[in-house]
Amino acid sequence: MKPTTLVMLLSLPGLAYGQRVELNLDKAIELALKNNEGVAISGATLEKAETQISKARSGLFPTLKFEYNVVRTRTTPVFQNTQDAWYRGPSITATQPVYTFGRLSSAIDLAKSQKSLYENDFIATKANIEKIAKTFYYSALFNQELLEITQSSYDNASKNNQALKKRVSYGRISRNENLKMQADLASRKPRYIEAQKVYETAKIDLANFLGLDPKTEIVFSDKLVAKTRKVKSSNNENFENLAQVRVLSDSIAMSKSLESIAKSDHLPTLALFGSYSPTTYYDDFFSNEIRDQKSYTFGLKLTFDLPLGGEKFDEVAIKKVETRIAELRYQAGKRQIESRVITITKEYEKLLEKLDASKTAVSLAQDSYKVALSSFSTGSISQTQLNDSELLLTSNKIEYAQNILQLHLLSAELDELLTEGTNGGIK
Repeated sequence: MKPTTLVMLLSLPGLAYGQRVELNLDKAIELALKNNEGVAISGATLEKAETQISKARSGLFPTLKFEYNVVRTRTTPVFQNTQDAWYRGPSITATQPVYTFGRLSSAIDLAKSQKSLYENDFIATKANIEKIAKTFYYSALFNQELLEITQSSYDNASKNNQALKKRVSYGRISRNENLKMQADLASRKPRYIEAQKVYETAKIDLANFLGLDPKTEIVFSDKLVAKTRKVKSSNNENFENLAQVRVLSDSIAMSKSLESIAKSDHLPTLALFGSYSPTTYYDDFFSNEIRDQKSYTFGLKLTFDLPLGGEKFDEVAIKKVETRIAELRYQAGKRQIESRVITITKEYEKLLEKLDASKTAVSLAQDSYKVALSSFSTGSISQTQLNDSELLLTSNKIEYAQNILQLHLLSAELDELLTEGTNGGIK
């Protein structure tokens, strides 16, 4: 195929390569928060909660009711002919609640608690999305590092093979040694291919979570390096302010508001009302009017509704149980979060020690391999000893990379758990 033909084929839309995106951690988090449907759903739910407050407060204002009635009446007096009468006309009624015995105020408190819950749920959702984005991002960096380690291992095996060839000049080598070296070199290639596959899969998973096209070519501007942080003592944490704990406490506030509403339903409603009804009377539907009447009504009414079956008393009992359940969930959830923070803190501190040890192990294994390679060239050590030295170096590098990955994952989970919420919804 001619070069010009190849260029033309690659320029076709269907054959074009995916877009190239350079990513760092901040960019990955930004894309995740922008494109993730979970954040959008949580934000829309928060908007709905804000409208619920306005809806609850609307009960404080008057209600206007408009009607238009067309009525036929039939009267049959004794020893007289039946008389029909028609009347029709509009009716306007205004009602203003005066005192609802806490029903309206409890409904407003419920809406505020609900808004606070959704605010904290929105914060917790964003924190969770950030944690997942970090998990995918650092997993991809780890697999990139693993690919480089396997490539380095293959290069080292090639160096071992070259060292074996140099020994030919010092004397004859056995066929067995040559076959063992070739087998060791050949065994590194499948590991490298597998590392390539896993790395590409990790990038596709990351692109999918960030809302990018799966064909997008992701290039990382970072490397997998250890970034340590100071972890606070768990005794100094104010767990009540954490977003996930706030969600649980807001659930208690909502349950208590529902309980107050259920109790208020036992009590009457006091309201002012006024109505105006201009009514016109007729002999029949199409006749001229007989008389015109205007009615004005003003007053104060007390409405009391009490089902005799005990429905409202049962509703109060149910709401009390639901409040107790919310309190138990709060206690269990808060304790679980506290326990997890303490566990992660201890794991993180121990992992820092392990990270230092594995870093030292990599450095020593690197020096050991250099010495072994030099010694093998002069025939001081066997091929098995050389291969063992290189495999130890590769193993230590992988363990060091795994420790760095685990360090980032623990830090990401700790960031999510320690994300603070808001108390704005129940001021």
